[in-house]
Amino acid sequence: MARICRKRGMTALLAMVVALAAGVARAADWPEVSQGRNLAPGVTVHEVTLERSGVPMRVWLYLPTNAPANKKLPTVLIGPAGSRLWHGESLGDGDRAEHQPYVREGFAVLAYDIDGPLAQQPTVAQETEAIVAFRNANAGVANAKLAVDYALAKVPQVDPQRIYAVGHSSAATLALQVAEQDERVAASVAFAPVVRLGDRLASVATALDQRRPGTMDFLRQTSPDANMARLKAPTLLFYAADDDVVPTQDIAAFAEELRKTNPKVKVVTAQSGGHYGSMIKQGIPAAIAWLQVTPAARAGNR
Repeated sequence: MARICRKRGMTALLAMVVALAAGVARAADWPEVSQGRNLAPGVTVHEVTLERSGVPMRVWLYLPTNAPANKKLPTVLIGPAGSRLWHGESLGDGDRAEHQPYVREGFAVLAYDIDGPLAQQPTVAQETEAIVAFRNANAGVANAKLAVDYALAKVPQVDPQRIYAVGHSSAATLALQVAEQDERVAASVAFAPVVRLGDRLASVATALDQRRPGTMDFLRQTSPDANMARLKAPTLLFYAADDDVVPTQDIAAFAEELRKTNPKVKVVTAQSGGHYGSMIKQGIPAAIAWLQVTPAARAGNR
């Protein structure tokens, strides 16, 4: 028995060494941060393309213009909104309105593609391909993790103790999933998230499972409400009372349930502004103010 235990221990150690070596090799092959361009006064953006399991993935890194290379910055980690919650999404210029306000307040921003983007009128084959890619990326969590890996290896301004998962709508759902699954996330901000994927997608459940068996089980298992006990980081939930896109009563119920295992939950509501406008005008300023006073150290949040 002792010999077997020693053998298993050596096998585990060898696997760890191989994994570490692979990680070092991958980091060594990553591109350096590109020459930045001034997107707006005080805002510089750098764009790089990585590969995750052979799939290209863009990362947009925003830094305050002239930020010292040795200054550690709080960092917003954000994916693109606009998916149907069962496939991915690509970054677009329309997303920049969600990114720039943080940079003007001294944050770095890491925006990233989500595997499995899909056109508005796809074929069945395209839907199936998108579902497979999205599932292989763990609903986008793997994309977020790779963006963080890259930033910590290549961007000295990113403060590893102040990485904040943020998002709006479908990307807010992902922000919660990332915070549940990546302990490097020090806080999360979700603007109008869908928190109960099983309920939200019930009307298309049969079609999704026909495209790829087991898809609904995957979505239910990775849904924010199924894993909230793992969400220990401080969390801000925002929604507008007149939001007609997501069920706001679900967000309020999610907050109450989350508080049973996480006392650091803040809910901010707007009386008007709808699904998108309220996030831009009221949500982001509230998030910035909250993040600026949120404890920075991960050790204090766990």
